Amino acid sequence: MKLYAPYQGMPHIWNISRHVGVTDDSPNATDDVELVQRLIVERYKVVPSKGSRAGGIGNLATVSGVMDTQTAFDIYWVSDHAKSVYDAEKISPARGGTINYGGGFWTIGYLNWKLFKHSPQVWANLPDICSATLRTALLTKTSA
Repeated sequence: MKLYAPYQGMPHIWNISRHVGVTDDSPNATDDVELVQRLIVERYKVVPSKGSRAGGIGNLATVSGVMDTQTAFDIYWVSDHAKSVYDAEKISPARGGTINYGGGFWTIGYLNWKLFKHSPQVWANLPDICSATLRTALLTKTSA
């Protein structure tokens, strides 16, 4: 999604089409889940989480495009530990050409921004490390 105005130098975000999460209104389309997983995995490769997790709860390490328990936990984790993000049970598509609204961030916008902030090169080349289907969608899909 092209941003109306770049956010701290970030000109667009890699956006999802529909909700990803554990709610009844989250269809968890494969491409959307893969994008969320990829943003989480790549972000924590660059900057590991500073918060400690309970024993037995690891970090998302596999990008499968399938909603699973670890992905659900990481959606909660990023939403709970980041200030002013929207909804800890799902990630909604960003709307309106911006990564934030009112006093908070769209979580998908926040995930993009954190990766962009810490590794703009990885963020810019994200489609290159995604599945062929997602890469095509990211490079051809436009929305506002």
